[in-house]
Amino acid sequence: MPLSGLDLTKHDDVEMGDKEDGPQIYKFGANSRTLYLKQVPVFVSRSQLKDAVNSVCGGLEQVIFSEPLKSKDFERFAWLEFVTEDLCNAAITSLETLVIRAPEAYNADDFKLCPVKNNQTLRAPKVTPDLPVDHVQRDYDLCKKLIQDVYNKEKDIEFPFGNLESNVESLSTRLDTLLVYLRQVHGYCFYSGVKCDDERALAAKCSPQYLRQPPSVERELFDTSPLYGSAK
Repeated sequence: MPLSGLDLTKHDDVEMGDKEDGPQIYKFGANSRTLYLKQVPVFVSRSQLKDAVNSVCGGLEQVIFSEPLKSKDFERFAWLEFVTEDLCNAAITSLETLVIRAPEAYNADDFKLCPVKNNQTLRAPKVTPDLPVDHVQRDYDLCKKLIQDVYNKEKDIEFPFGNLESNVESLSTRLDTLLVYLRQVHGYCFYSGVKCDDERALAAKCSPQYLRQPPSVERELFDTSPLYGSAK
């Protein structure tokens, strides 16, 4: 398996009370089993929210937090994903009146969940224009540099490039692995250049996927022809 041994999970140790709750999965997609919460205050941790939801309804599969919003007092968006659509629908009524009390030290209002059913429809993937025959090596090197020198440094995490390069022979598969990693972990679409707080926001703004065409154009033609200006 190309992704064997690659840890594509978010180690969210900065949130209060989350260390015992395990890593938050980065990979997710909007679907009919998901409820959306907005403006989750900073005093609500992921494990606390999970326990509160489990206390009034069943079938919760995972809780997903966005990155904190600096312009909104570090509030976050949250998504509650359930095992089935029926359990998701049944949870709405139970959660509408659920309140998480604010600690006195925060001098803040209590948090009322008020969940909304996620109605985001799946968008068709975007596809790159024709790409030059030598793009795979160039794009791989650029993705690697972006991950090593920019995005992983910002989050203080590491990617196991040695593991990838020793276990995955195909350069094309290595590139695809880095493209997925940039989307799932850093909310960045390499071929559109769109950067969002997380993958869910990226899927809404750009597309769930951005597929690359097989290499088909000579580099000289690609660099000089106006037909390929948008792909450079």
